[in-house]
Amino acid sequence: MTEPSILPASFAQKSLWFLDQLDPGSSAYNLPRAIRIVGRFDIHALQKTLGAIVGRHESLRTTFEVFDGTPVQVVHLTGRVEIPVVTLEGVAEEEREREAIAIASEEGQHPFDLSTGPLLRTKIVRLSPEEHVLILTLHHIVTDGWSMSVLFDEICEFYEAYSSGRVPKVAELSIQYGDFACWEQERVNSDVLGREVEFWTRALDGIPALLDLPADRPRPPIQRYSGHSRSVLLGAELSEQIRALSRMTRVTPFMTLLAAFETLLWRYTGADVFAVGTPVAGRSEVE
Repeated sequence: MTEPSILPASFAQKSLWFLDQLDPGSSAYNLPRAIRIVGRFDIHALQKTLGAIVGRHESLRTTFEVFDGTPVQVVHLTGRVEIPVVTLEGVAEEEREREAIAIASEEGQHPFDLSTGPLLRTKIVRLSPEEHVLILTLHHIVTDGWSMSVLFDEICEFYEAYSSGRVPKVAELSIQYGDFACWEQERVNSDVLGREVEFWTRALDGIPALLDLPADRPRPPIQRYSGHSRSVLLGAELSEQIRALSRMTRVTPFMTLLAAFETLLWRYTGADVFAVGTPVAGRSEVE
């Protein structure tokens, strides 16, 4: 077979495709990551590594088109892997790290074209003969947080194997993401999904679309994605109290902290009914 395979897009992929159509050229769903490589660097082993991984995972050689008004996955037989190299050896040592971060940030902000791909970009930043940074940027439509950990583990295994002349120790894949999407589509045609949709339609009926938080800046008419994140480190004593409360109430610490967050929202707004969304992996099988 020489033609690409056409497969249904998963629910998550359809959502991300819709958001891309709604806001073309947005980088909001780019997932940039970086790996620091210290010691001898073998660009040929890396090229072979990424080629093998793209060949191994159909998602990394997938693009998206519209068929009968619905987005579908187009799985190509081969994928392009280009690794441009940026050298910072001529930059003052105290500036190299800052420049590398700026390059990684720029890569992360560059949008993807879902219809042409590839939806994986790579770049090497050479800091010195013994220190390099591999920048990987993927669109969320072909990966997620769970998958990124798998990808990093495989990159390390393949690279170490190829650079030392051995065979990578990885098991053959029994399923691809397209198999999951097909299974999900089968559920659409069954009564199971219909019952779930009916339940949640009733459960969420009447919940306001927005929560009116008393903020010092008005909500913009068009989302600008200019927010920030703030990390908070909880002390050992408080962390253990949260774990103990979670064990006592038979929930995870995440659910305990989510309940605390919702209580804070209630205190700020006085709203008795509102919805809070959280990202989830959405897959029940380890494969």
